Amino acid sequence: MPDSSPPNPVQIMEKIRREAARDTPATGPEALARLNRSLEALGESARELERQALRLGRVPASPPTLRARVSGWLIRALDRVFWWQSAPLREFGEAIARHEREEARRWEAVSQALAWLHNEAARPLKRIEAAVEHARGDIALCGERLAELERAQLEVQAAALDHATTDELAELRERLDRVLEDLKRLDPQRV
Repeated sequence: MPDSSPPNPVQIMEKIRREAARDTPATGPEALARLNRSLEALGESARELERQALRLGRVPASPPTLRARVSGWLIRALDRVFWWQSAPLREFGEAIARHEREEARRWEAVSQALAWLHNEAARPLKRIEAAVEHARGDIALCGERLAELERAQLEVQAAALDHATTDELAELRERLDRVLEDLKRLDPQRV
């Protein structure tokens, strides 16, 4: 039969430490996901500490039997006898629970800051990727224009070799000039 008692806060913290030590370093979204899982464990630990702090000095739940009633009466009597010890124990438990809650809040803020930094770092990379894609398109267009230019140049050379008429040469030169103008508009520094 499984143990129905709540886990001990020390056991929870030890489990978190073991998990953290076992994990390998991660980067990017994987690291943020791992941090979020650790924060969830830390939050659970804080809630468990609060539950345990509330139980300090209290009579545990018991069945409605004579033995349970007598035991509850004895615990309350001892609590009154040791009043000077019970109150500080409760306060100590509550202080630990408050500290754990605050620690969980701080780590949550760190997690949010890291997520924001990760997103901010990704923005310039996305702009660079977009610029590279745009440049690839321009390069492909230049390649097409260059192929047209080479074809026009070959036609001009072939026409010159065949002693073509001056009208044909003028037409071919006009085509060549148009291709050169198109290339200049695409990248005036390279032409």
